Amino acid sequence: MTQTQQVIDTMRRLGGIATFGKLNSEVDFSFWGTKTPEASVRRIVQNSPDIFKLRPGL
Repeated sequence: MTQTQQVIDTMRRLGGIATFGKLNSEVDFSFWGTKTPEASVRRIVQNSPDIFKLRPGL
């Protein structure tokens, strides 16, 4: 399973909406092999076309 797929599956499990803090606490980073997994989650959420982002004011 890729990192992106793991983040998407975690978000689905959390009901489809989550903050970065909640994602960071729920995603299993044990096999990612990165020094900054929180930054990787942020990058995945911000750059993935599969994740819909809520904009301020909506």
